[in-house]
Amino acid sequence: MARLFNLIFFVLFTYFAVKKLSSLGANFSITMFLIGIMPMVLHQAASISYDTFIFSIAFLLIAYILFAVNNERKLSKNEFICIFILSVLIAPFRLIYLPLCFLCLLIPKERFESEKQALIAKVVIIASSILILLVFNINTMLNESDILRPWATLTLTDVFNNPFGVLRIILRTVGERFAEYFLLEGIGLLMSGRTLRIPTIIPLVLLIVLLLSTINYHTDDLIVLTGGQKLFSLVCIAACCFLAFFAMLLFWTPYGSLFVEGIQGRYFIPLLPLFFAILKNRVLISKKEIGPILMGVTILMQCVTLAYIVTVTVDRY
Repeated sequence: MARLFNLIFFVLFTYFAVKKLSSLGANFSITMFLIGIMPMVLHQAASISYDTFIFSIAFLLIAYILFAVNNERKLSKNEFICIFILSVLIAPFRLIYLPLCFLCLLIPKERFESEKQALIAKVVIIASSILILLVFNINTMLNESDILRPWATLTLTDVFNNPFGVLRIILRTVGERFAEYFLLEGIGLLMSGRTLRIPTIIPLVLLIVLLLSTINYHTDDLIVLTGGQKLFSLVCIAACCFLAFFAMLLFWTPYGSLFVEGIQGRYFIPLLPLFFAILKNRVLISKKEIGPILMGVTILMQCVTLAYIVTVTVDRY
């Protein structure tokens, strides 16, 4: 029952995210839908894990932010309340997603009644998110040395004593494992607790599908961020990634390791909608709508993935 209700919760929130984006008449709603049915996303959504909650909140928050950024009318009271609640909810569950709460800064001041109201609204969202994060995690932060670890790892003292060495470890991990962690694993390269490896061709095809879904099929598509908005969004993604690597460096990486260990692709799934929103532009325009084709290919790949998992499971047992 827990798995079922988790899945229902995720489906509802993803539905509202897709609906919010589609209300702009933009085909980015297709990208959001495709992300929502990726193998790893559905795998975690139907599990007994708070990943379901995080994915759901992050997807809907990003959808509301993109809507507020691109919609020409004023932000309604209900829409602001939704952005506020979603930002506050995502902060305490995992520190690494705190930068997503700063996405409210992307909303133009024209969406508010006045510049002063815009400033107050954004400060309230960010300050409340940080406050809630501290309230729920202050004990963990203050007693970091008391956390049980599977083996000897770096401590905050080690980080302060050798910050450049730590930075080299993180950059080396990003440089050599970015594609595997951020993209392929997040899509579904390793399933069943990372014990079942799906043929690489499947997540590769799905990655290509997601990339193609960012191509506009008419020139009046509204979901296109400006250069400044894309840069800020990229900084937020980079901050989330850095916090993820830093956390695993402290709590999971054996002392003396050359790479950050413990990183899983699912940690980056909440960032995927924002990542692909950055890729959208007004240069690549398709002459016909390719959304239905992309959805058909994705569903086909899902069926192939399911068949492969069943076959491997039967062979094992």
